Amino acid sequence: MPSIDIFCDCYRKTIDDACETSQFQNVAPLMARFTHASRKELIVVSGGSPPQSGPCDSFARHGYIGIEDAVIADIVRWIKSAK
Repeated sequence: MPSIDIFCDCYRKTIDDACETSQFQNVAPLMARFTHASRKELIVVSGGSPPQSGPCDSFARHGYIGIEDAVIADIVRWIKSAK
């Protein structure tokens, strides 16, 4: 199987995420490690519906509950802006 090089990445992070292993303050250092990415962007989102699961699960801020459409629109915008 051929290797795949990642040249760009888009990071979506909700500032309200209570997941212990995915803390907002760790995003910038993580992004800095992707030195070969030709383009990077951090999209910060907040709000959404009240959590209906544990903080690291998909029905909480970690899973963008209640703001899924806005997050998807941000991802689509980011992809299309690469043209």
